[in-house]
Amino acid sequence: MASSLQITVLTLISAIVLTANFHRRLKAVDDMKVRLGKMILAVHSQSKYIRSLARSTLNLRRLYRSKLLIRDKTYVRCEDITDLIKKATSIDCRLHILDACLSG
Repeated sequence: MASSLQITVLTLISAIVLTANFHRRLKAVDDMKVRLGKMILAVHSQSKYIRSLARSTLNLRRLYRSKLLIRDKTYVRCEDITDLIKKATSIDCRLHILDACLSG
């Protein structure tokens, strides 16, 4: 059988191997926690960026609609003014003849 010294050496070696393996696993878990934290920050920053783009897009869309409304009102007003100008500049070129014919 194995002597007690050999068993002690094997126990010591297995304890060192298990400790090293456990330390390596803990380091891997810590690295994963760091990566997870970085990923969460990236998701939050991307979310803020997307929200800001959406907000600016919505504001641009509202501005576009208001500009279209102004354009349409201006177009209608221009049509009204054009009609008024046509009416004001039209000259009545008819000649009215009043005949006072006396018969008889």
